This record gives sequence, C-alpha cells and structure tokens, in this order.
Amino acid sequence: IWTASHVVHNAERVLVKFTDGDVYEADVLSSSPMADVALIKIATAFTLDRKHIATIGNSDDLKTGEDIFVIGAPLGIEQTLSRGIVSGRMTQDGLNDSFLPVEFIQTDASINTGNSGGPMFNMKGEVIAISSFIMSQSGGFDGIGYGASSNVAKTILMDQSKLWSGMEF
Repeated sequence: IWTASHVVHNAERVLVKFTDGDVYEADVLSSSPMADVALIKIATAFTLDRKHIATIGNSDDLKTGEDIFVIGAPLGIEQTLSRGIVSGRMTQDGLNDSFLPVEFIQTDASINTGNSGGPMFNMKGEVIAISSFIMSQSGGFDGIGYGASSNVAKTILMDQSKLWSGMEF
C-alpha cells in the first residue's frame, strides 16, 4: 500500500482501515521523507473480500487542465471525494534520499489535513499521485494542493531495492 511518508514516518503503530470497515495493523517497508512516499504492508493475513486494488497510472501523461479527483479523510471525515484539475507540476532534482528527482502534481482539488497519503486519481480511475501537502497562508485549503507523482513513487518504492532503516540524512 502506498501512502505519504509523513503519515507513517515516526509512527509507532500503523493501522489501515478499508472502506468495508476492516482494520489491520501494517508495517512500514520503505519510506522517502523528501519525496513524501512510503510503502506499507498489512502485517497479518487478510483477504481481498470487498476490497479493490487500484491501478497505477503514468503521471507523465498528465496534462495541465486535466480533471482529477482525490479520496481521503479530511479533518477526520472518512471517505470523501474532491474534484479538481491538474494545475501544474513542481519538480526538484536530487532532493530525496536516493538523489533522484522529486515531482509533485499541483491541483486545486480540496486537500486538507487527513487527505495525506490518499490517492489522487485521473479520470480513468488510475492513481497518478499520493496526496502530500498544501500551500496555505491560513492553514486551511487555499486552492494549492500537491501530490507525489505516481512515477516517482513507483521508482522509489517499487523499482529500487531499499529497505527503510528509520534513518534519514
């Protein structure tokens, strides 16, 4: 399961709650704080009954102005959906712990505290980013939200063989 690093990075215990109400404990397998992506795994046996696996999309295919939607639990309100557009991209070279480029997808979809780690979907229903942070002068949603791109997440979490040691530099 992909999520935002800042959601699980310092957690002593990680719980995953599915839409069917099932709750499972999970272990952090990998985390990149600078890219704000993490990979977690359910720690006990479970079945995929009434659970759906999301398809990972190619974030490089996104175009400015394209419709997207975000699922999360803003301010603790579970299973909400907000819609917006891709407003742009923010790329920073060599800023993660693997010295790979970090990329965030900018959106005007409502992202607030509690959305972090939730998926950002394109209109095909593919995950194209992981909700990460907002830019705000008020502390609330001001229309500028960001998600770690799916291609960067895939490279860092799935294509590199790196275990998270809990240390960062």
